[in-house]
Amino acid sequence: MGQIIPQSPVPKLPMYHPSQAFALFYYLCAAYRKGQFSFRQYSNALKTLRFFDENKAIWTIGAGSGKWYRRAGDKWVRDEPSGQIVFTIQSAWHDYLRKMEQTGACDKCGAQLPALSRFCLNCGTPAQKSSASHTPVTKGVYCRNCGHELKSGARFCNNCGKVRQ
Repeated sequence: MGQIIPQSPVPKLPMYHPSQAFALFYYLCAAYRKGQFSFRQYSNALKTLRFFDENKAIWTIGAGSGKWYRRAGDKWVRDEPSGQIVFTIQSAWHDYLRKMEQTGACDKCGAQLPALSRFCLNCGTPAQKSSASHTPVTKGVYCRNCGHELKSGARFCNNCGKVRQ
């Protein structure tokens, strides 16, 4: 009989080499030049090309220059990423899925409760919201500019400084 190894349902966050990001950038540029989408669609697509590096610095590729820029306070500074990068939107989803992975335990039978469970899947006992073993997960709100999770009631992103939309 084989050994069952529990695996996390959330996969490891994929890291990319900066040259892989350029391949997508060049594809978007070529599609725009061919008239496959409007300037507004092109601009919005380029905004999705935001990345974090290992130090959580935000990176993007300049639409006109095709050069790398790093976010420094409220400005974009010309620089080159030195290591692997990850899409900011993937990072935000990954953080959300990790939160959803959190579990608690049933007060009656001790079975594991998935995040946000209202009832035990083993015995049907209602999950106690006040139970210390159950960690409630709230729906996060993320910055449209960098993908960072926003604090409740924040008017600005504490990561990139943009106004919350």
